[in-house]
Amino acid sequence: MRPSEIAHFSGRERSVRLIAVLARLASIITKMLIWPPQWAMVNPTRTLPLRWRFKYVSESNSSVPASPGVYVIGHCQCHHGLELKRVYVYVGESANLQRRLDEHLPDAEQNPRLRAYLREYYTVATCWYLPTDASQRRGVQDDLIREIRPEFNTIGL
Repeated sequence: MRPSEIAHFSGRERSVRLIAVLARLASIITKMLIWPPQWAMVNPTRTLPLRWRFKYVSESNSSVPASPGVYVIGHCQCHHGLELKRVYVYVGESANLQRRLDEHLPDAEQNPRLRAYLREYYTVATCWYLPTDASQRRGVQDDLIREIRPEFNTIGL
């Protein structure tokens, strides 16, 4: 049903049909905007196939590889289940992603501001991670920090 057809209904029926249309639209948008993307630009002159993965901070790190990589901590702002915006608060890199993400649990976190964030957003805080080789990880981290300017990174830009 098209949104223009809803105008012919009145009252409760109009509301019910409008909700159905919005739910269908949200479903279509979700399928179109699969996140994380299957590719990303690391160097403007060359596109590399990067496979970002994600996990909630509250989940076990057992699925995270014990290999070098880059990670981003943040959360999604949603309204009625529809993702409106992503908020990224920290970007890091590590020689061992699994060990490093264990250090970002709320009780183990050393940065007091990040620890407060992780405690407040524990159920929705998300960690996106990208296994990379050791030579790429610092460059990817620097590019991400420069581009998204996360709130809790303290290095100079």
